[in-house]
Amino acid sequence: MPTLDQFRLLNQPPQKVQNSSLVTVPFNIACGRCRNCKAGQTGICLNVNPARPGAAYGYVDMGGWVGGQAEYVMVPYADWNLLKFPDKDEAMAKMHAHA
Repeated sequence: MPTLDQFRLLNQPPQKVQNSSLVTVPFNIACGRCRNCKAGQTGICLNVNPARPGAAYGYVDMGGWVGGQAEYVMVPYADWNLLKFPDKDEAMAKMHAHA
């Protein structure tokens, strides 16, 4: 499971996630700001795919965002798309228990 310090921060670092935070990234990509995202419909975000609502990593028709199951992936709207585990130690213990 990657930690934020394994990410290359290309622009400004995320404000809601600090270095060494344990994070995960969902396959769908959302801006967190459009009317669909604000209504909780992040799967049909209006801003991340110019062709149609909705975007996801690794799907050609969903915005051209490469990645998904990759060693490195660009995370747009990182403050919205990086999901921080609230308790890093508990999350790591659960991951090791299921490994």
